[in-house]
Amino acid sequence: METVDCTIQRPAAELFNENIEYYKLLFENIGIPIFVFNIEGIVISCNKAANYILGGKTSGYIGGSVLEIFGGTAGSEFLKRIQLSAANDVNIEYEDFVQLPTGNFWFLSNITRIIDKDASVIGVQVICNNITKRKEIEESIKKNEEKFHALFSALTDMIIEIDNEGRLVEVLTLNPSLHSKTYMELVGKTLHEIFPKAQADFILSNVRRTLEKREAVDINHSLKINENELLFEGKLSPLKSNSVLLVEREVTEHIKAEEAVRFANSYNRSLIEASLDPFVTIGPDGKITDVNKATELVTGFSHKQLIGDDFSNYFTYPTKARAGYKKVLAEGFVRDYPLTIKHVSGTTTDVLYNATVYKNEKGEIQGVFAAAHDITISKRAEVALRESEEKYRKLVEQSPDAVLIHVDGIIHFVNTSSVRLFEAASKEELIGKKIIDLVHPDFKQVVKQRVKKIIEKEVNVPTIEEKLISLKGKIFYADVTATPINLSGKNSVQVVARDITERKEAQEEIHNSKKQLEQLYKHLNDVRENERAEISREIHDELGQSLTALRMDLSSIKEKVTDKILVDKKINDMLGIVNYTLKKVQKISATLRPGMLDDLGLVPSVEWYCHEFHERTDISCNCILKEIPMLNQNLTLTLFRILQEGLTNIIRHAKAKNVDVELFASDGTIILKIIDDGVGASQEKLNSKNSLGLMGMRERLKQFNGALEIISSLNKGTTLVVSVPIN
Repeated sequence: METVDCTIQRPAAELFNENIEYYKLLFENIGIPIFVFNIEGIVISCNKAANYILGGKTSGYIGGSVLEIFGGTAGSEFLKRIQLSAANDVNIEYEDFVQLPTGNFWFLSNITRIIDKDASVIGVQVICNNITKRKEIEESIKKNEEKFHALFSALTDMIIEIDNEGRLVEVLTLNPSLHSKTYMELVGKTLHEIFPKAQADFILSNVRRTLEKREAVDINHSLKINENELLFEGKLSPLKSNSVLLVEREVTEHIKAEEAVRFANSYNRSLIEASLDPFVTIGPDGKITDVNKATELVTGFSHKQLIGDDFSNYFTYPTKARAGYKKVLAEGFVRDYPLTIKHVSGTTTDVLYNATVYKNEKGEIQGVFAAAHDITISKRAEVALRESEEKYRKLVEQSPDAVLIHVDGIIHFVNTSSVRLFEAASKEELIGKKIIDLVHPDFKQVVKQRVKKIIEKEVNVPTIEEKLISLKGKIFYADVTATPINLSGKNSVQVVARDITERKEAQEEIHNSKKQLEQLYKHLNDVRENERAEISREIHDELGQSLTALRMDLSSIKEKVTDKILVDKKINDMLGIVNYTLKKVQKISATLRPGMLDDLGLVPSVEWYCHEFHERTDISCNCILKEIPMLNQNLTLTLFRILQEGLTNIIRHAKAKNVDVELFASDGTIILKIIDDGVGASQEKLNSKNSLGLMGMRERLKQFNGALEIISSLNKGTTLVVSVPIN
């Protein structure tokens, strides 16, 4: 019979039992939910934290299937992961949104396989880190970034959003070297409207390169401002599918990505090493007895350097750390104990410690097990959220425009400019009122439709002019912009209103002045025509009658005198002069205002004047005249004057040989066409302010809602078309 020495085996057995007890204490007391499944997805074990998060008792889940606990769809997916982990010697991590009886949670799950002493896979361990708060903060920051994107102008550098056509979509400029240009002078303009061509072409090419590559592009360019040559260093980054963000001078530093820590697997340390949180065990004397990889990373010291050293040496406040583990030894546990771990490099990490004592089989305290949860990202996120909200508040308060936010039509927020614009005594007087009560009745329906579109489709609506009413009843005009935002989790509308009453009054004054000038022109034109008519009558009635009487007297003398030969000659000469003078008088009278225009109408007068034009200039003038309705006297005279001016222009400028004049009615409109085969004219010359004759024609036609069209090109003649509504 062989004899075996058990003096060595017995201490090893005791040590093994202590390790088992140590592992059980870790398993039961750690604040992180942990499950142990077999390969078929049956729960072998779960700790108190897992039991708490599921809302039941441990005994209620042991032996249960993952399909029963998490439901068919989620359970099937979870079972696939268990079997994948069991088949591979690697840790597997998943982020999941889970709906449980105790609430809805986000978990970062780490799955590690478990092997027995024969290296056979007997199941998996699942460590579920609750990352719900981190996810909620990340979502809040994302929403705030979207909500406050247009209001981040507190930065000192110039930031411009530019689309792929080179148009400035949004501008934030607080750079002192750019104060010569205002916000309104930049927004909506293209690069070529602001910068010299070379710089504009350069920036636009880089904008398009950035959109094409979808990656940041550094640019350097110079610009002359106020006689000073300035150099700009910037970075173009893709912002949207069709726009980029240009940050001048200062480039925001990229946030350094945190490296993920993966822990090696071992038979009884898989739970500890798989955790992303630092774990440490401390003896009753305060010396470190064990750490995981996460502890090495957060301190910057190796496992060997940490073991045996005082636990409190690795915190910014050692006394507080020492008091923490002493409290655990005295009371048995601590929850969410705040400490700050210091790294060998000098950086720090804010953590919350959960710790409990662990005992041997005799119930004697062997030390403290402590798990630290890194809250650095959460604290940064909370600070970023507060800073973002504070920036928004300051920007809105400093805005010269009124900014209001309403939820379900009720005002929840206003800035100082809103109090001034709506003549309120304080912000409180506006908050709680219906936004529609500040809108003039003429615009209430339009505003309701715009708000409905914003809420239902979550889109911006174009800026429009609205008529608003102050609390004191004052009516004023404003440019109003409305955008959807999220306020305390509710769909809301942000309204920005800019008072444009003075601009509207100036526009109205200009309109009235123009109307007065048109009336004055009409009056002066009537006066001039009346004077011409009076002169024509005077020449015809007075001078014409006198000359006629003279001719009659001379004829009488001729018949009565006896010395016939000499007297006949003299009298004939005098009669010739009188006849010539009469014809001249008749011609002058007709030119000033043809009598037939009043007696016979426009068509005979046009035919007569064309004949006179041909006789006077030897230019062929062909008339195509059709019957037209009876027109009022002023319109008849205006069309005749335009004919005179048109034919006079042909004499002066056209060098034409043939002219066609057409007059007819079509579709309730009188059409007058004057067509020549002369040298023509360029469009630039026709549109020149020096073309007073054409300007006069257009002014004459305005009072009849008429139009003047001129078709001409060099060496191809000119066509003048006048169209006037009959009514």
